Amino acid sequence: MVAEAKKAGIPFDFVLFDTWFSNPVQLIELKGMETDAIAMIKKNSTKYTWTDPVTGEAARLDVKEIYSRNKKRRGKSRYLLSVNVTVTDKDGNEIPARLVYARNHSNRKDWVCFVCTDMYLSEKEILEAYTLR
Repeated sequence: MVAEAKKAGIPFDFVLFDTWFSNPVQLIELKGMETDAIAMIKKNSTKYTWTDPVTGEAARLDVKEIYSRNKKRRGKSRYLLSVNVTVTDKDGNEIPARLVYARNHSNRKDWVCFVCTDMYLSEKEILEAYTLR
């Protein structure tokens, strides 16, 4: 569908989708089409390569592990945490991405996570764009 939209000359900045389609294969395939994506991601076992800012060590972790290993923003911040990661598919293809953690509006003690493949967007722009979905 994205290829058809590009071929038809329909302008767009990125593709928005929910957790159902947010997997490394989809993100890497879209990036290969020179298209960025913003998506909510599940709290599942999908691993992302994250580099510890203190030690500089890279590790393959899921979103829950990344969240637990990082210091969160305090107060009424728009988002709790933002980290750069590498998304890798089963064939070893890699792309850079940003994970943005925000409070869950349904349960303020919980959080949701978004992934964005456009490294130039701010956390605020990522969250505002996703609300358009």
